[in-house]
Amino acid sequence: MADTRSEPLATSLNGVVTPLYFDRQVVRADDLTLDRSSHDAELARMRRMLHGWGIVTGFALVNTDSERQAVTVTPGYGITPNGNEVFLTEAIELSGLAEVLAVCCGPGMPGCEIVDENARRRAEETAANGTVEGWLVARPYLKDGELRPGVPEGCEHPANALLPSRRCEGVTFDIVCGLKFPHVQDAPSCEYLSNWICRPPAEGREPLPLPMPVEACEDYLVIGRITINDGVFRQTYENRRPLFPVSLLQDWMMACLCGVRTSPMPIPTPVPVPIPTPVPIPDPPIIMEPPIITGAFVPEFPEIPITPFPIPPVLIPIPPVPEIPILEDPTWGMFNERAVANGLNPIDAHVASNQEKLTAVGIDRPGKLLSADLDQVALATGLTKTTLEVMRNDLQGKRFLLNAPHI
Repeated sequence: MADTRSEPLATSLNGVVTPLYFDRQVVRADDLTLDRSSHDAELARMRRMLHGWGIVTGFALVNTDSERQAVTVTPGYGITPNGNEVFLTEAIELSGLAEVLAVCCGPGMPGCEIVDENARRRAEETAANGTVEGWLVARPYLKDGELRPGVPEGCEHPANALLPSRRCEGVTFDIVCGLKFPHVQDAPSCEYLSNWICRPPAEGREPLPLPMPVEACEDYLVIGRITINDGVFRQTYENRRPLFPVSLLQDWMMACLCGVRTSPMPIPTPVPVPIPTPVPIPDPPIIMEPPIITGAFVPEFPEIPITPFPIPPVLIPIPPVPEIPILEDPTWGMFNERAVANGLNPIDAHVASNQEKLTAVGIDRPGKLLSADLDQVALATGLTKTTLEVMRNDLQGKRFLLNAPHI
């Protein structure tokens, strides 16, 4: 009996179509265009599903001219709710925003397509005495260009069939009078988001809901909120959704969650050791040999016994080594007090509840965490193994504060 099935239970197509080429194929323009558009759609899905949507950087509003009611938008990058890029490389000035806002979003909402000058004037006068609000939005823009002659039908002249050969990307700025989903929605609570981030593996994690595509008219990014209040034009960043880049999140985690020191560890001051004074050693006595006299008469001298001069031993005093008291294995509170007294950060000071959870399962001292099985501790406390590894690594850097016999 086979271990696996040879046929799938079911098959479902997802609508993604890519071209397939073979030798001596007659390739049409639609085939090459599909090759590019399918990859663009794949990148858009990856940006939306993996990274999310919002303004990543830039798109700041700078009030450049109050009289002309002009605002400059700085270069920026963002991703729309459908995963499309909004990429502005140069700053652009938008003038006459108050007039457009009054006509499009003013009392009676005459609409942006109004052509009656009298109606336009009445809308501006009404807006000057009240409050009108709207939102400046940015959308991705595509423009076909660089026309080239193609093969005409029949016997027509080649110049009669000029078709675009390039597609240029850009950004358009519009004003909307009201925001709809997904630009207006309640912020999810920490408890709601914890179902996918912090739930213990034993309980299982719920699958993330698949984000649904929005309509093309709502596929934009809110740059800021603009208002006219009693004739005064203002702009703010309300209803603007940020999208934090991975580099920013990594730097924030390293600085705020991982306990990375921003200053070098203090070097302990060495204890000076006194140098003993050397004991002077006297020179030995000089022994004179008897003189040798030549001639007939040679006097005799009695032998003098040679006694070696005693050299006293050199005694260098060695200072006594101070006894290091063996302290008991400190508790979390005692350990953190020692860390503060030595100019160090306490262990896991930003999440004090983690120490309480460890104490509840018997790990009431830092020394026990060094020899504990992190997998078992994670199951018992509900903490993630990553959090426990961060605490253990921080504890290893401050191990000199622990002076317990079993460590």
